Amino acid sequence: MKPPRCSPICATACAPISTGVSTLRSVCTWCENVYGYLGAKTDAEKASFEKNLQAAIDFELTNIRGLIELLETTQSEVLVLSGIGETTFLYGENLIDHLKTKIRLTEQYRHHKPRIDPDIFWRAIPGTQWPAGWATTSAPIA
Repeated sequence: MKPPRCSPICATACAPISTGVSTLRSVCTWCENVYGYLGAKTDAEKASFEKNLQAAIDFELTNIRGLIELLETTQSEVLVLSGIGETTFLYGENLIDHLKTKIRLTEQYRHHKPRIDPDIFWRAIPGTQWPAGWATTSAPIA
């Protein structure tokens, strides 16, 4: 059964949702393949995870380029952009610049070996005084 065809208005309205869902899919795929790579026991396993990671990167780059094209060419307002500033949950008017930076950095670093900083979730401000017994770094990834 074929899905119903969208009108141009509907397709434009749905595009940001589709892009967001696709980016979430890319994040999940990235996690699966980077953690899989880090836990791999053989070179063949590592190669498989790297191949899948590169495919996910290709998918995300295509996804982001499509969003940039939509934002640059549509007459319709498809996302609310703030003229005042931006937060984690509210994009600023510089969204396209951020997306282009994401593409540039992804292309620049995509072939580096996968790694995750073990302190990515717990990075104390230099000079912080901790109570006795508190760890100053997170536990290493096993």
